[in-house]
Amino acid sequence: MRGQLSRHCLTGDQRSLIVADLAGRAFDRNATAEGQLFDGGNRRGGIGSRAYGRADWALCELYGATGNPAYLDTMGRLNAYLANSLRPDGALSASHDDNGV
Repeated sequence: MRGQLSRHCLTGDQRSLIVADLAGRAFDRNATAEGQLFDGGNRRGGIGSRAYGRADWALCELYGATGNPAYLDTMGRLNAYLANSLRPDGALSASHDDNGV
């Protein structure tokens, strides 16, 4: 999404904005299906914490470019999921290596 948004911002190409918006809608449908984000309910699903941040960043930029309030809702659900998934030490429950650490 971010690459398409960058192209739109730099060149004004409306097709790039359309493609980014379609990708954002697909993300919203697929990544939040059945109320689960990214890991399918498996806290050791192998998703690094950077993926969460990048998704949030892309959705923020997409909202800024389109004004679509659905992206704010998706960001809210993503951030609530992250807040509820924090370990007791405040870190994300994301796996960064084969041992789930």
